Amino acid sequence: MSKLTASRMFAQSLGVEVTGPGECYYCSGPCLRTTVHGEPPPLLGSRRPPAVPAKCPSSPYMCPGCQRWKNKRSMTPYMGGGFETKPAREGSWWVAPAGSWRLRRESGPDLYKRLAAPPCEFALMLTDPGVENHIQLAVVNVNAVVKAETQLYLTLNNQIVEFSTYELYQTARGEVTGLEPGTQALVRFFGPFPKELVPKEEAPQQESRGRGRPSHRDKDPRIDAQKKVLRESGKETVT
Repeated sequence: MSKLTASRMFAQSLGVEVTGPGECYYCSGPCLRTTVHGEPPPLLGSRRPPAVPAKCPSSPYMCPGCQRWKNKRSMTPYMGGGFETKPAREGSWWVAPAGSWRLRRESGPDLYKRLAAPPCEFALMLTDPGVENHIQLAVVNVNAVVKAETQLYLTLNNQIVEFSTYELYQTARGEVTGLEPGTQALVRFFGPFPKELVPKEEAPQQESRGRGRPSHRDKDPRIDAQKKVLRESGKETVT
């Protein structure tokens, strides 16, 4: 089975299936080798980084998901209502096979309803104004079962950060210190988690561990893979 990427889920949410023997220049997902991406080709012996982050820089093709993400103009819906005609790469997004939506401050209530009981597959990408959202750098959460304490991931300005539904419950109780960067970002973008969405029963406690960077044992290998892509494109930042 082909690997699941945010670009593929984005295409699926638009009713487009992504298959083919080729690899996409941007996300390295499958493609039909019919659509050329148009980025400058890599120069042998040159240290010049790619114009944009690319997971398969030797490929001249792009997949339907990345093609639609790159469109200069497209009518796309906001979660919670409303539409936008700006390029998809401008702004924050929720992407899942069942549906993809732009996000803004007013999307908070609907987004938190989804995060109260997250789907098994989704990607969450948050960007500050002026930061281009690279869907090829999004991390896809894939879990057979999602519990309150399950470690989840989102990208904040194209950098992978962690959060959990349990920590969102804590923000509803007014706890704002010692939280994962992803949880802090969600509160900054959308406000605290609504109290009415917190289960009446006590949420399970997470394993006690220090904050900051995850231990080498617990580190998600996708973080190192993404840092490599960012480093090669000259876009890695310190988080």
